[in-house]
Amino acid sequence: MAILLNKKDMAASIGISVQAFDKWGVTPTERRGREVFFDVRSVLENRRAHHAGKEQPDSENDAGIRVIFPSGNGYQYIAEVRQNSWSAGVSGIRSMPR
Repeated sequence: MAILLNKKDMAASIGISVQAFDKWGVTPTERRGREVFFDVRSVLENRRAHHAGKEQPDSENDAGIRVIFPSGNGYQYIAEVRQNSWSAGVSGIRSMPR
């Protein structure tokens, strides 16, 4: 059985304001009248989904810097720069359809 906390208590247990917790958009686990309750699992899943969305590019076009070689042979160079480590990683050269 999960322990449920109301919004104020859940925000206090995490160490953030109720307003900040509201911005996270966590789905309540249970409602009793006008009051909503949350369990730790729903908060963790919300944060995990949020961080996963920040780490993964929305599409291949957002993955990094794309350079198309003028030779016209269909090869492209894609470099990815990761902000959290401030290092550059190279995805390599690969053929892309025209």
